[in-house]
Amino acid sequence: MENSNEKFLNYKLHAQELNWELPEGYVEKEQNNPQVVKVAQASVGILFQAANDGALLLGESFEDRIKKVIDKTVDYMKKSNCSHPDKNYFYFKDYTNGTFNFKLYVQDLVSGGRVIRMLNAFFLEPRHNEFYQISFSVGPFPFPTKILKVGEISKKPDPISSLLISHTEFVLSRLSYK
Repeated sequence: MENSNEKFLNYKLHAQELNWELPEGYVEKEQNNPQVVKVAQASVGILFQAANDGALLLGESFEDRIKKVIDKTVDYMKKSNCSHPDKNYFYFKDYTNGTFNFKLYVQDLVSGGRVIRMLNAFFLEPRHNEFYQISFSVGPFPFPTKILKVGEISKKPDPISSLLISHTEFVLSRLSYK
């Protein structure tokens, strides 16, 4: 059985098999979380993060893992006194690039008179059966705000959500094996 350090090393090695193309203007950042395989920030204030949550467990489905990750995040949001965490973490849409299938969720972190909007894309990498989360976030903005509608995205998204969607779809559309 592999130890924890070997497991996390494998996460990084497996992630190196993927092409993580970012929009222009992103600068990679150092990070200390062994599950985080890439972090970068754009000059416009958007933060990109890709994390490997490991292989699915025996009998666990992709949807089971998504639920587990969201439940854990919502629980953290509750403990951090974020407003309406159940309402502010919601499904957005499915997306595919022909190689990978993604489920996109919006997460609004509202706390201390501030809001951060995050767009999360979950996918399963089939070669290693590993679960990934790609996130783009921006903020904080003063709350309440007219910049975006917390807890929803309309059919014609606000400028903040449109920016996150375009950056997310840029990466997802180009994500491939090397």
